[in-house]
Amino acid sequence: MVTVKSKEELLKELDKKSDYICIESSFAEEILKLMKNHLTEKELMGFELGSRGGITTLAYIIDFLREKISKDEIARIDRKLKIYKIDRINEENIILKLKQLDY
Repeated sequence: MVTVKSKEELLKELDKKSDYICIESSFAEEILKLMKNHLTEKELMGFELGSRGGITTLAYIIDFLREKISKDEIARIDRKLKIYKIDRINEENIILKLKQLDY
């Protein structure tokens, strides 16, 4: 498990696709807000089935363009967080787990 305290450290670990990432301090609150905007696997599956997969391609294109246009680190972090889920939350930190470890 890797512990991060800043955006730069988090981006580095997200690029490496670390299995577990522990986010500490007030930065954890900011990441928690980003994670709450993501759909759960069940919600995403229903959305994809209802649109017959077409919406997935559109969402990918929008995310890709948003990342290329935006120089903001938060936008890059948000895109990379889609492959993670919240494993544990407590008062001091959040632990993110790579989704593929569940399969």
